[in-house]
Amino acid sequence: MALTVNGVTAPYSVSDVTQTANTTATQTLAQQAVEQTRQRNEDLELARQRRLEQERLEEERLEEEEAQEALELERRENAERLYEASQAPENPLEDPFSTESLARQSLQQQQADSNLETTNGLVTTRIAAEAVTTYEETEVGPEPLSRGLVI
Repeated sequence: MALTVNGVTAPYSVSDVTQTANTTATQTLAQQAVEQTRQRNEDLELARQRRLEQERLEEERLEEEEAQEALELERRENAERLYEASQAPENPLEDPFSTESLARQSLQQQQADSNLETTNGLVTTRIAAEAVTTYEETEVGPEPLSRGLVI
């Protein structure tokens, strides 16, 4: 392109201006791209942090629910035990540690011991018969007793 100034024609060049404008535009575009990338990265990081916070809160909520359920279950079990205890019979004979029950057990033991006492160093006939019957029923040992039992 030619330029005429006061009759002098000289080549006209705009390459420096164009190049400077292009460089400025390129730098502006590059800065915008960098800024957009930075903003996108910040947004992604913020979203990641929010997601982690939500997961942490959800986990805490679930742990709290589990703790509440465990407490409720324990409360129900305690209430059930208290109810069963309140419904327990008032009969002292049914309580194995009551005075009456312990006395009865002691008396039964004394009677059992007296039944096992021997007469002249020998086992009583009734106990011997029970022993033979039990022995035969369990079939422990030789064939049914063919020998007599010495009393």
